[in-house]
Amino acid sequence: MGFTLIELLVVIAIIGLLATLAAVAVNNARQKGRDTTRKGNISQLKNALELYYQQNGAFPQPAGNPAGFQCLNTDPPVGLATYITPVPTDPLNTSGLRLTLADGCMAYRSNGSHYKIIAAMELDTDIMDNDGGVRSCWYEVYSQYGQSFDPGSCPP
Repeated sequence: MGFTLIELLVVIAIIGLLATLAAVAVNNARQKGRDTTRKGNISQLKNALELYYQQNGAFPQPAGNPAGFQCLNTDPPVGLATYITPVPTDPLNTSGLRLTLADGCMAYRSNGSHYKIIAAMELDTDIMDNDGGVRSCWYEVYSQYGQSFDPGSCPP
């Protein structure tokens, strides 16, 4: 009258497989959502930088080392908060990830006459390969001549 052990194990295996497939699909959707947020944040930053340039005649300098890339979560460019508040950061910063350049934070570099913003995407690797930047492991958005800024090593 009841189910055999084999039948119960088959049903449990099928349920486990379906749960695994659902978890993978949900994780991919989250990663795509964070990539979309990164692209939107970079677009907002680009607009704010252009406004800053129009009113000040130069792009803002990074708060830290002006010769290198600075993570936007720790060192936003000086004066940029007037044009965009809060200064956007990588969506994974809220969970304590991507806090440094080596971790893949969203970062900025400028010498006043040109700039580059970089971010590491999770799934949208085609955009990183085809953005015209120096490294294929970063999504790079830059002003004219800003392409020459090299972010250096790739995040893990």
